[in-house]
Amino acid sequence: MELKEGRRKESGSARSSVPAVLKNRPLQDGLIALCLTLLLFAFLAFRFDFYYDLNDDVLIKDVLSGVYSGEPDGHTMQLLYPLGAALSLLYRQLPVPVFGLFLLGCQGIAVWAVLRRTAGLFEGPWGRIGLPAAEALFLLASFGDHLVFVQYTVTAGLLASAAIFWLLTGEGRAEGGSFARSFWRENLPALALYWLAFCLRSEMGLLLLPLAGAAGLCLWARRSPFWSRENLAAFGGLSAVHAENDTLIQELADRFQAQGRTDARAFLDSHPPYSELEAVLRYIFLARQAPGCKAHVVHCSLPEGVEAVHKAQEDGVDVTVETCPQYLGLCEDDLLALGGVAKCDPPVRPRETVER
Repeated sequence: MELKEGRRKESGSARSSVPAVLKNRPLQDGLIALCLTLLLFAFLAFRFDFYYDLNDDVLIKDVLSGVYSGEPDGHTMQLLYPLGAALSLLYRQLPVPVFGLFLLGCQGIAVWAVLRRTAGLFEGPWGRIGLPAAEALFLLASFGDHLVFVQYTVTAGLLASAAIFWLLTGEGRAEGGSFARSFWRENLPALALYWLAFCLRSEMGLLLLPLAGAAGLCLWARRSPFWSRENLAAFGGLSAVHAENDTLIQELADRFQAQGRTDARAFLDSHPPYSELEAVLRYIFLARQAPGCKAHVVHCSLPEGVEAVHKAQEDGVDVTVETCPQYLGLCEDDLLALGGVAKCDPPVRPRETVER
């Protein structure tokens, strides 16, 4: 008797847990978006046939499926190799048009992401269902031909655009130190979509990258105060500097020009080593005031600057440094002998400095 009652309790608990799952708001929004996305593509599949749009798409398909080499090959000029290798492996395992289904799947995921985000912006059923449905109809009317005549360039653009839309519509409610974790956790889907777009057509990923940056700035601007070390650190910010004291350099340059000195030695004298080292040390000081924000010194020409960065790293400062080949292979004598071809900023240093 006790066993039966226990089973009844377990069964009742299982039944009562179903409504709790269905009451999950993110799950509801995802299901709404999924239903609308499936309806959109079901209509397209019922009404039209799907085709590759351009010769490039046919070429990619033929390379991946092994039409030219006799076996599937992931090396194409258009796709980055991790993606090409995965698709060619699927061609080896599945007797289906892998590349075409992949493009359609990517388009469906991008549409779902936009509709899912839109549904989450509203509380009432008209907003949560009506506006995503209106978006789906608008997409069908304005973009439907590109969903039928599939093209990898358009698909990459759609993925990147969906990633930017996901980023822009983020909530970012957490404050303080937890904001960075919640921000990147919430936007992992956006990162995945953009990475996929970049692998599919890197040029499209690079083309839309400024818009992704603008979306990030919009999110940053929602936080107050806008320009603060906490805000920069919360977004996992990286600052990089050309470490020279420009005020000092300009003062020396003006003085030498007034004296009629415009030769290579004047250029070297107007960029003394201490103008660079002072800027490195000042930057490290500022980096200490913004824990959590990554700092980077670009093209350092002085061993003292590198040593200062290493000392700061030992103290726990998140700072790095880089140099360039000219600071390892050229010296002041080369600039004096070669002229402008060896000119750079910061300038090349004395031979004994280079050898250190």
